[in-house]
Amino acid sequence: MPLRCARFEKNFTGRMEHRSFDDRISVSLVTTGETSADRTARLANNAASDDIHVSLQRSSHGTVPGNGSATAVRPGSVSIYATDRPYYLDYSPPDQQQFFVQVSRASLGLLAAMLEDAMRRLALPDGLQAPAARNLFTYAEEPGASSHEAAAVLRDLTSVMIRSSFQEGRALPRTAGGLRHAVQEYLR
Repeated sequence: MPLRCARFEKNFTGRMEHRSFDDRISVSLVTTGETSADRTARLANNAASDDIHVSLQRSSHGTVPGNGSATAVRPGSVSIYATDRPYYLDYSPPDQQQFFVQVSRASLGLLAAMLEDAMRRLALPDGLQAPAARNLFTYAEEPGASSHEAAAVLRDLTSVMIRSSFQEGRALPRTAGGLRHAVQEYLR
């Protein structure tokens, strides 16, 4: 996904570890020095997918502006934004690390209005303190299951996390793998 580097430190270093489960979901761990990246309107307009990024800030802090607002992120913050829309990531403090789940909106089976509202808010309430967010990211970091099974569970846990952020009671995973992981996390 093309981005324009808005600025970066003189001795910039970066590393991305990426795993694609299928053509609709992948995870990436991104570690960088000080940087800012811009997904310009021109780049966003040329997007070939309806993907969203669900991002966990693992270290340092920054700002994620988009949709006319901005949210400060710190370790444990979870943000969500569309890759087919412009956004700007200000990760100018040093020692950045973000963990991303990139997933097709259509593959989540959620109402478009719910997804739009989640993206409008940018930051999901409680971040990693919320059990549904913790379930998603702990599962996403496990090497675990086959790609096909893992893709279904990741989509399920992403959907649960977004649904649960709307305080609609307890949102439970719909896949056996998602439910098993949620129970294991609860017991831990």
